[in-house]
Amino acid sequence: MSGAQGVVERASAELTKRINGLRRGGTGGGAGGGGTRTRPGVVERVTSALCGGPDKPARFRSASKPAPPPRRVVRPVSKADELLYDELFLSQLFKYFSPVERRTLAQVCTRWREVLYRSPRYWSGLVPVVRCKELKCQAERARLFASFVRRGFHSLALLAAADEDAIDLVHTYPLSGKHIHSLSLRCSSITDRGLETLLDHLQVSKHF
Repeated sequence: MSGAQGVVERASAELTKRINGLRRGGTGGGAGGGGTRTRPGVVERVTSALCGGPDKPARFRSASKPAPPPRRVVRPVSKADELLYDELFLSQLFKYFSPVERRTLAQVCTRWREVLYRSPRYWSGLVPVVRCKELKCQAERARLFASFVRRGFHSLALLAAADEDAIDLVHTYPLSGKHIHSLSLRCSSITDRGLETLLDHLQVSKHF
């Protein structure tokens, strides 16, 4: 629990640091004669720093590659709170965290989970472990497997699996023969019947 709390606190600290830093940089104004140029607000500067803007490219963008054309018109963010739900901002913020830490961030709210689940690059290097004894509900297994597909997982581990779990996997996992490339069985009691089912339906490399 403390580890999960630490990840969320890191995300909060990163947001606060960037907003406060840009606010300090934007204080003060020009006094004296002549017209004064309106400085961009804190929200606009945060968005520009992380996501890029018309007058300042994003610092994450490679200097050697031309900026890709915008794919769609994005409504400008006008309030600091809106950054917590802005997809462009979140997509850059999540780059500061490891795939393991992103598992916790995906539990913060529905919006964060949607953004994280939308891109497989956030989950590169992870192998999900299905604890078969804890997943007895058909609907629960279906939701879990669907989330694996959304995150682009192609490797999977079954823990404490029996023949029924192997059969359920090939029938419940969406397009299992296409999406599962590597399957690991850990502390499982699958018989020849279950193995035959896996071999008949999955094109996988098997690890026992």
